[in-house]
Amino acid sequence: MGSIIAVDWYSCGRKFSTGMEDERWAFDYLATRTELCIEEQGDDSKKLNGYRRPSLIESMIFDNIHSSSEVTSTSQRTSTAIAFGKNLDSMATLLLHGPASQSVAKRVISLSHHLAASCTRTRPNHASFDTELKDENEDQLQLLLNSLGGKVLLSVTPVKHKHNEKDHDNQSAPTHVVRILAESNEDIYRVLHYCLKPCSTHLGGLEPYRDRIHSSRTVVNNGKSSTLQTKEVSNDQKQGEEKNTQTQQQTRQRKSDLNSIANALIFGDQHRHVTFDKEAWFRLCTLSDSALPVGSFAHSLGIEAASQMNLFIDEGKEATMKNHISDQWSMRSDDSSSCSIEALSDYIHSVSRSNARFSTPLILAGYSLLASPCIDVNQAHQTWLGIDAYADTLLLSNEPGRRASTDQGLGILRVAPAFIESQNNIAQSREVSELWDMIRTSIDNNQHIDVGSSYNKWQSSVANGHAAPIYGVLASSLNISPLDACRVYGFSAARDTVSAAVRLNLVGPMEGLSILNGVARGAVEEGLEDGLLGMRVGETQKQWLNSIATCAPLMDTVQPLHDLLSVRLFRT
Repeated sequence: MGSIIAVDWYSCGRKFSTGMEDERWAFDYLATRTELCIEEQGDDSKKLNGYRRPSLIESMIFDNIHSSSEVTSTSQRTSTAIAFGKNLDSMATLLLHGPASQSVAKRVISLSHHLAASCTRTRPNHASFDTELKDENEDQLQLLLNSLGGKVLLSVTPVKHKHNEKDHDNQSAPTHVVRILAESNEDIYRVLHYCLKPCSTHLGGLEPYRDRIHSSRTVVNNGKSSTLQTKEVSNDQKQGEEKNTQTQQQTRQRKSDLNSIANALIFGDQHRHVTFDKEAWFRLCTLSDSALPVGSFAHSLGIEAASQMNLFIDEGKEATMKNHISDQWSMRSDDSSSCSIEALSDYIHSVSRSNARFSTPLILAGYSLLASPCIDVNQAHQTWLGIDAYADTLLLSNEPGRRASTDQGLGILRVAPAFIESQNNIAQSREVSELWDMIRTSIDNNQHIDVGSSYNKWQSSVANGHAAPIYGVLASSLNISPLDACRVYGFSAARDTVSAAVRLNLVGPMEGLSILNGVARGAVEEGLEDGLLGMRVGETQKQWLNSIATCAPLMDTVQPLHDLLSVRLFRT
């Protein structure tokens, strides 16, 4: 098996001053997608007509239009600027695979622990190096930490592929996905140079990015220079705001009614004649109830890790917080006023938007299994296996998120009989019950099922039980409209994020309610809009799923750090 070391970089350059986020971006739309296909010698089990199913998919989409939600900020910022987080201007994704990448993976894991330990207490790091290189590496690591000019977030997700997941620990896993967020390009260069230095033995002694780290430590602009720069670009800022406003208005005018789009995707040309049960609204309220026992409150969606990384601290109080690092187990619970409402609102906005965008195609794919008047149960089950396997492939690079998705999926599966058995006149009740039994059996027993549908290039012999597709099947079983199902699912994730912030004492309940209504509400709608319009381009279910992407790099980078935290309130 060969080795792969690949870098994917997203940079918005340097911003000029506070409130100038529009100057950070020179594009209206950016999409990136990376697929990793692993082929074992003589293994054709995942191959069909010469095509091999990817073992890992990393997909992100950014747009540069103004957010329509009511963000608690004094300046209007683009969705991408919000999703990156305050003062974080550069992101890089590092994909490591194969034996030659192991030395790089150990460096990255060690660096991740050191960076996280500068903010909070972490679990012990078991990454080890050769004895003769350990002292040298420690010197290089300390030099790197001293040279960083701003905040750097780095997370590592080991990917244990099914055929050998029991044979590797986190350090020696065959594949690692590394995400780096920093305030400047220079710090990204420094981190990549340190992490990739072992590659020099394969490059004739050439050290990657060495020529990019000779600059002095990144200098943060003082107030005087920021004022001068603001004056110099003030006219450009006005023109940029006018242009973005016009673009936003034109984009909104081109977008059709979301309900019609969702119904057309599921029911085709007959969607205008589709009617829904008048009692569906009550089932919808039940599904959105926070008391529904599906394990949502065990999932903080990265809020807990972000708080311990001090991403929500007011800048004026950050220095005071640093003095307490050696004594704190987590963010201080006795002083919620130290939380920056703007930073927290931005995070909740990006999480809510990304979750809605990511989950909408998966929900509707599951919904479509029961949308036909005549249901082939075996075919529906086989297709669900493929959707579930695809969702798992997309979430492999975010282990806490993947774990939460399967936990909540099992929770939905557990409560589904209480809904289904109470419906006396539900159409195709026998087929629906049979499909649920097959789904439950495939998850509980992890049985290997031979599937032969036209969709089987994405199928897996192991059912993981991810939440979004199972939720879509349940919503279709209850005759809830497709758009309402997606909205409730998006609301539930936004509510759980705000609830996590309240439980961590970042904000009070009343202020949390204000954020949920003023920020998350609009963000969920934006995510649904983006997800539906992305699906509208494709005609087949595979094309629907190919449109799935995240749009919250801060959450994608911070959430894997949850497993490093020494003390945690939430499981994921």
